[in-house]
Amino acid sequence: MKTKVSFSIEPELLVETECLRAQVDCSSNSEFFMKAVQFYIAYLHLKNNENFFGEVITSTLEGMLDSMQNRIGAMQFKQAVETGKLFRLLARHYNWSEEDMDEAHEESVEDAKSINGTIRYEGGCEF
Repeated sequence: MKTKVSFSIEPELLVETECLRAQVDCSSNSEFFMKAVQFYIAYLHLKNNENFFGEVITSTLEGMLDSMQNRIGAMQFKQAVETGKLFRLLARHYNWSEEDMDEAHEESVEDAKSINGTIRYEGGCEF
């Protein structure tokens, strides 16, 4: 059931509503004004809940980033273990001394610094 209301409106605004009414497929001014009021009410509710949605999005993103950080950390740990095993196997096979292993470590650190963490392949492509 609808309640009849009356209100005053500026003539220019009324002309604009009549032009727009055809575009939004409203059969009467009453329908147009009712939809306009519903839209504005929804806008006000959304504006009042703006902080809530911002907190929800922030919390969700933080959770996703924490999860990704844990997965990457676990993968890096596994990679470090496998690399360590390979290094020890090579050191035993070739009878490397402590000095040889220290030198290999220093050279590896310098190599990593020189490429600034970027892997380069022949042909100049960087990854």
